[in-house]
Amino acid sequence: MTILYRLFFLTLLPIWLQATPVTYVYFAEKWMDHHHSEYSSEEKSAFVLGVVFPDIRYLNIRMPKEPDPMSISYDQVVSAETPFEKGRLFHYYFSRIRNEIIASYDVYNELSSVPTEQRDLLLMLLEDHTYYEEIDKEKVKRHFSKVIEAEEYTGVPHHTLRTWHRIVCQYYGMSPFSIVYRLRQFGFGMFGATKETVAEWSREFPALLESDTFQTYIATLEERFTHSLINPIDR
Repeated sequence: MTILYRLFFLTLLPIWLQATPVTYVYFAEKWMDHHHSEYSSEEKSAFVLGVVFPDIRYLNIRMPKEPDPMSISYDQVVSAETPFEKGRLFHYYFSRIRNEIIASYDVYNELSSVPTEQRDLLLMLLEDHTYYEEIDKEKVKRHFSKVIEAEEYTGVPHHTLRTWHRIVCQYYGMSPFSIVYRLRQFGFGMFGATKETVAEWSREFPALLESDTFQTYIATLEERFTHSLINPIDR
């Protein structure tokens, strides 16, 4: 598949993604290593599919009302009946940890030059770039090689689930910085950001990745999550 086609495909992604998939999958794998080392390959795939599933709503799918991440506890995740449901609830539990750290460290202040409504998107791209080389992209893509029954039980049409899987796999085709840089080269916007905004991001991306605020945020995210595996945040 050509770079131009992949980039065009990415410009058609949902306007707002609350969670780009790399970071959430990275931490989901840590969770499985700690809590579910006994999982089969099929169960691991179901867990990962569940982790990413909540963001399918940005394909304008009619879904049940999403829970407030702050209401999802550690015990709810570990006591869920199926790997897919555990993964889905993990998504919200991890969002809770992430949101608390963002608020504590005023991370968005580092992105003060970025329009308010686009700061979370840029932060998520920075996060995903940080973890992009830490995960096995081909293994993640294999998780999305087929639609499973647990996804279909949600009521989302099969063809929509297949489209969603393709979107996620395409996102793993290039690092977030490469995506932003290539979009700038071809004069594209992305996720609702204009081509001018994306061009500015490509220039600022390296400095933001190395900034003290972002590095402290990432270190704290890792530390807080690792600690939560042993001492859940809601106990």
